[in-house]
Amino acid sequence: MLSDTNPDYCPYPLSILVMTMDRLGDLVNTTPALHAIRRHHPAACITVEVASGKEELLSGSDDVDRVWTTPRHRGWGGRIRQLLRIRSGQFHIAYLLEECNDKVFMAWLAGIPIRHGLFRSKYRNLYTTSIDVSDACQESLGNLRNLLNKVGMDTSDWTVRLPLSGEVRFRAHQALQNNGWDGNTALIGINIGASNPKRIWTAERFAEVVDAIVAINATPVLLGSCDDRRMAEAIKCLTVMPLLDIVGKTSAGSLAGVIDLCVALVTGDTGAMHIAAALGRPVVALYGPSNPHITGPACDHIIIVRAQDFGSDCLHSIPVSIVVNSISRIIASSAQSIQR
Repeated sequence: MLSDTNPDYCPYPLSILVMTMDRLGDLVNTTPALHAIRRHHPAACITVEVASGKEELLSGSDDVDRVWTTPRHRGWGGRIRQLLRIRSGQFHIAYLLEECNDKVFMAWLAGIPIRHGLFRSKYRNLYTTSIDVSDACQESLGNLRNLLNKVGMDTSDWTVRLPLSGEVRFRAHQALQNNGWDGNTALIGINIGASNPKRIWTAERFAEVVDAIVAINATPVLLGSCDDRRMAEAIKCLTVMPLLDIVGKTSAGSLAGVIDLCVALVTGDTGAMHIAAALGRPVVALYGPSNPHITGPACDHIIIVRAQDFGSDCLHSIPVSIVVNSISRIIASSAQSIQR
């Protein structure tokens, strides 16, 4: 992969910029599109611009040559720096994988001659090719596939993939060991946070799940961002059994590495859910008001537990026993697979 310290350097005849979505789960769901673009342009230099802090998620991808991060400060100064950097890349094609007016406007200002992307509200005349975004499509996957089909790409291989670099795997293993994991017991990840409060379970129920996991000889590990520290402390105060707590102690890449080491993940409708699905890890996904057919991952190793099945849109209505039974089934299935 090329370094972004010298954006002018590109040894290939065709230079492509891919501007992705900012949210964690959405970025994971762009990986089939990145693979299709690579297959369609095998000799091109492909640069992907991602939100700051998420660049590690693509560090192991063969579909990407270079990763840029969007400036953290999006005032005029940040926008001008972003524009100048894009102009210096001398890109021939831009794929705009988010229905963001700013991104197509930036690509147009930068002088990129071909601009394919998702359209929702403004600047349709700035697109070379566009499709109207459908909210009925599963996550971003359906919209992106429709766009690439429209520009003539083969999207028959539409697998969400997240290859992790050796460095990311090493840091994940180190983070767990530094927090007390012996490397022998099965890990069950518990992602306790979410960007939407309606997608967060209660500390009391998480604590009960933690104790149940320890009782079946597995090790629970709390996952989340710095914003979830208060929830983590509340859970630890309520648990009887010991647990691993790395909430706020991992980058996006290290989080993926930790999830890859887990036997299963318990989570709400979050980016961590999509990471686990992309890595092939079984997921127990707790759903409240959102629709798993729209926001859920397209995979068969996920157990959906819907609050609506228990008479409410609120996650609090989901019984702990249902979640624990789902985890037990996954562990039993995993043990049978190892014996075979």
